[in-house]
Amino acid sequence: MTEIEAMRKRLRIKTNILDVDIEQNIQSAIAEMRRVGIAVTDLSNPLVFTCAEFYCKWLMGFEGDGEKYEKAFEKVRDALSLSGEYTNETDKQKTGGVK
Repeated sequence: MTEIEAMRKRLRIKTNILDVDIEQNIQSAIAEMRRVGIAVTDLSNPLVFTCAEFYCKWLMGFEGDGEKYEKAFEKVRDALSLSGEYTNETDKQKTGGVK
């Protein structure tokens, strides 16, 4: 199952008509996570996928609760950005700050 198919399932969308929008939202979520220092390239990590899911639900106004998903996205994004496991901080510690 591709990332788009998995996200479509989470969004409860049965048709592929919105796949371009979903792909764009996924890429925007990844870019936003990178902006705050999260080392992410894809959605293979379940927490990263969930963060992107909240982003998609926010932008698509999922079930009329867009604001709820905006806050959920921000909380997960911020938590990931504070964890060395999801940032480049672990790499910096291993190399003494030199990448």
